[in-house]
Amino acid sequence: MRVTGAYLFGLAVMAVGLGPTAAPAQKADPKAASPFEGAWEVVELQIGGEDVTPFLKDLNPTMTFKADTYAFKAGPEAESGTFKFDAKAKPATVDLHITEGRGKGKVQPGIYEAKGDTLKLCLGDEGGKERPTKFASEKGTPELVMFTLKRKKADK
Repeated sequence: MRVTGAYLFGLAVMAVGLGPTAAPAQKADPKAASPFEGAWEVVELQIGGEDVTPFLKDLNPTMTFKADTYAFKAGPEAESGTFKFDAKAKPATVDLHITEGRGKGKVQPGIYEAKGDTLKLCLGDEGGKERPTKFASEKGTPELVMFTLKRKKADK
């Protein structure tokens, strides 16, 4: 099968499955700030162990988190949703609730790691029950998507 940029972008959008629902974000400490808050640029994206970042560069992919909502935009494609996270879990977990976009109506389980201005997200299948257990998207695991995001300078 020939893999095109549009195909890989479609996979990324489907894998991310971003879209809003009514559930508020959960934090381990309600007084703690959300590690997600702000605008982020996608600096690396792996699907099934393959680096597809070069295919997204011209699309200027970004993710924005505000309170319990998030949005993903890459070129003309856009999806949005709400999320819940648990910072106490090991590894910390995140559930994306998709209400707009290709995965509308589904929940996408994942894990995250926030360190300073870097956020890593490893996400499983939209609507899937299996949550990733490590930060890796290895060959033969097309259902796993690994994002590395950098906080945009204006949001520091």
